[in-house]
Amino acid sequence: MDAPDMKLTSLLAGIAVFAAALAVPAVSLAADASTPVREIIDAASHNAASPDEYEDYFSDDRLGRIYSEAFIDVYRAAWKKQEADENNGYLLGADPILNAQDGCALKDLSIETAEPRDGWTPVYARYKAFYCLNTESKDLVTDAQFMVVKQSGGFVIDDIQHIKDGEMTNSLRQTLASLAE
Repeated sequence: MDAPDMKLTSLLAGIAVFAAALAVPAVSLAADASTPVREIIDAASHNAASPDEYEDYFSDDRLGRIYSEAFIDVYRAAWKKQEADENNGYLLGADPILNAQDGCALKDLSIETAEPRDGWTPVYARYKAFYCLNTESKDLVTDAQFMVVKQSGGFVIDDIQHIKDGEMTNSLRQTLASLAE
């Protein structure tokens, strides 16, 4: 084999190694602000429909992929404090997406991404989660605002807030921070 053929073979081998490296994802980062929100909303709907097959919103896998570092720090600090208090394995008293203990698979779901502001992108999820219950809440519409930030080249959730009459009624990050105290 002459020198030009060796150079071409070496170049092609280098390209093949580079292409193989690209094919192996190191970390799955969301390219769209609504992607991590949709994953959590899908899990909430699944959990309400199939509570015996519960999907953890905060599994190690999800924490590493779809939540901000700041959120993860507060979440872990809350768990550390709660474990010290021997809280029987429960961190929160209700499902943080449904904002209740019981619910239904989500119905009439809409997810909208707003314009970015002050370093974060609001993603709004609106749904009915109590229509299957025989309560006065069966017609209640839940409005959740996900604060999504760009981190390490992808979008991740920094907070989950519930909104009523245009005002925030609770913030998951604030709740976790209170639990960590």
